[in-house]
Amino acid sequence: MAETGMPPSKWLRHARVLRAMSPQSVTSVAFDMAYEATSAFSYMFRQTLGVSPREVLRNR
Repeated sequence: MAETGMPPSKWLRHARVLRAMSPQSVTSVAFDMAYEATSAFSYMFRQTLGVSPREVLRNR
């Protein structure tokens, strides 16, 4: 927490969202990050950024 200024769970969430910004498909990123379902990953992403991963990819 001293290095990042946030608890490990929040840091991990931010790391996952940044990883999702890659040009890979949402499904590929979700499974790479050990989510059992794409919907669970999309939910976390939407809770963090307020938009879905597809919306981010569409707006690129």
